[in-house]
Amino acid sequence: MRLRGGDDRPLRHAQVPRALPPPRLGGRALGGQLARGRIRDEDIEQLRERVDIVEVISDYVQLKKAGRLFKGLCPFHDEKTPSFMVDPAKQLYHCFGCGEGGNVFTFLRKKEGLEFREAAEKLASRVGFTLHYEGGSREAAAAEGRKERPYRINQWAAEVYHRVLTAGEAAGAARKYLASRGIGEEAVRQFKLGFAPDRWDFLYRQAVQQGFAASDFLAAGLGLQGERGTYDRFRGRIVFPIQDLQERVVAFGGRILGEGEGEKRNQPKYLNSPETPVYVKSRHLYALNLSRREIVREGFALLVEGYTDVIGLWQAGIRNVAATLGTALG
Repeated sequence: MRLRGGDDRPLRHAQVPRALPPPRLGGRALGGQLARGRIRDEDIEQLRERVDIVEVISDYVQLKKAGRLFKGLCPFHDEKTPSFMVDPAKQLYHCFGCGEGGNVFTFLRKKEGLEFREAAEKLASRVGFTLHYEGGSREAAAAEGRKERPYRINQWAAEVYHRVLTAGEAAGAARKYLASRGIGEEAVRQFKLGFAPDRWDFLYRQAVQQGFAASDFLAAGLGLQGERGTYDRFRGRIVFPIQDLQERVVAFGGRILGEGEGEKRNQPKYLNSPETPVYVKSRHLYALNLSRREIVREGFALLVEGYTDVIGLWQAGIRNVAATLGTALG
């Protein structure tokens, strides 16, 4: 395959296989591909055609039009003069400086350290494409299901909290508080803000009805275990979902209404999810999933202290901003 840069130099790189076979042990494949089987070849090809490689790479590199190509500073080595080229027609990239090149799957695997299937699933989620799998074992599928449970229950909880804030009668005071802080409806939707009613088992009862086990509820950090059983961690609080770069909800922050009065007087103003198998504080920044492209475009990030700081700056048109989550970065 060849690309040509702005000076018409031929651009060569090695052919990249669409899927690398996973390592094997004792005749069995290891790693992610075993769980739900192998992604069908036709799905990989259709997904590659549907994804816009320029849009994906723009999340990491500031690209500028150069004829029919796009160019930017290579994300895989240090350079001052752009030598990284992207061809939207061929859906390929190549760097003249270090020789890195490939397709959109190659880019994500190299940039984020993903397995092939992880990269494919991330891209499929991005464009709303359904992948189909072949083979795989029941045991591995069950293990894959356990791995995905925290993401599923967190996503479900975020949707419940968001519905309560936007339409629930119990959230009137929360909506009034947000309005007093200048946080408008668009920001509420953009950041998927929610509200947890001041009830001990508001979310837990619904989780059980939805088929989630108490162990899933506790493992995700949504609940606590007391003498009388499982109860909600977040109660009477505005809820800020925390998402990873794959747009998955991994944790929550909760802000008490007002300054805490009566029984709430001794409660912390902010209450956050504990660390879980899918959430380590030092590995995440609040709203980075929304701001990373603007950070790439500006060339720097503004780090602030809190959720509302991010939202306030976002509403003011400053989008290269994210917040730390109460701990030093790892």
